[in-house]
Amino acid sequence: MNKVFAGVVVGLALGAASAVSALDLSVGGGAFFGSDFGGGLVGGKYSSSESMYGVTVKAEAEQSAPWFGGGINAFFDVQYAEVGLGITFASATWKSEYSVTVEGSVAGVDMSYLNQSQKSEFSVSSTLFNIGLLLKYPIDLGSMSVFPAAGIDYAACLSMKDENGHSNDDAGDASALWIKFGAGLDFSLSESMFLRSVLLYGIRMENKAESDLIKEAPGAESIMGHGLTIRVGVGFKL
Repeated sequence: MNKVFAGVVVGLALGAASAVSALDLSVGGGAFFGSDFGGGLVGGKYSSSESMYGVTVKAEAEQSAPWFGGGINAFFDVQYAEVGLGITFASATWKSEYSVTVEGSVAGVDMSYLNQSQKSEFSVSSTLFNIGLLLKYPIDLGSMSVFPAAGIDYAACLSMKDENGHSNDDAGDASALWIKFGAGLDFSLSESMFLRSVLLYGIRMENKAESDLIKEAPGAESIMGHGLTIRVGVGFKL
């Protein structure tokens, strides 16, 4: 029985090795540009109102932190899938807007004079570690190939500093999962070397910082992040 079991294991191992060897394997790396047009560390909005003595107070707030950045990445390609690792250096502008509207009067006095609004913004820089899986379907066009692609990317926030250089101890709360899809192109430079360019549109899931904000502010809604990733690099066939 042990011999039979060992034979099955060896057979499966040889079959897996054969399947992998039949694929076009490659490795490479390069640079990329990334962005998040909406959402952010404390991205969200909420509104509330309360009526008392004939006076209604409405409060509304909106916060977002769009960011732009770039970095370097490495990839391992198995023809129909690509595993990627990267480091992103991002710069964000935290934007906050708050307004209070008072409607009604007390003893004949219009309370609208209490209306107020406030806007503020400040800069934040952060470093993220990315790990992702991209499924793709290459279409051979001779000296080049194109491929539609879709996958996931997890961006782990390693550090975050404000414009005064102060570190945020809760930087990890900004880590988030992205769902990305788009297309890419491989252009052959030689028998073993090729140029790869990829354009992806991504949707960012809610992060911990946003979910904590919602818990503390009843009625809050998170703003979904979304942005583009543009990659250019060189790959080598194994």
